[in-house]
Amino acid sequence: MEKKFELVERLKVEKCCFTGKVFDCGRCQLQPERIKPPCGIHMGICIDGYIEDNAPMREYNRLAKGFNNKVITGRVLREYFCQLYALGVRIIPVGECSRFCYRHGCMGHKTEDGAEE
Repeated sequence: MEKKFELVERLKVEKCCFTGKVFDCGRCQLQPERIKPPCGIHMGICIDGYIEDNAPMREYNRLAKGFNNKVITGRVLREYFCQLYALGVRIIPVGECSRFCYRHGCMGHKTEDGAEE
């Protein structure tokens, strides 16, 4: 039985903040414009390297240790990455990000005082 992951399920129904359409990362050709530097960007995890390079389970286990959660194991993480990859996702955010493209990462953020964050 296939596990259900929150982000995977959300991507199937939510709308992209750049296109205004339901996420279709696998076929999306849009390259959102990044805010000009200096700006703040959120970190992301490139899952394509894990999938395309057929990363060994020890790499998933090492990444899973960072979650400090007994539910998240290397095996669960690999299944999660495979489901996201099948949807066309290549990068996942670390934390919340309002300007995150699942193919290109964070597009940058301005601070409240008008300067780039």
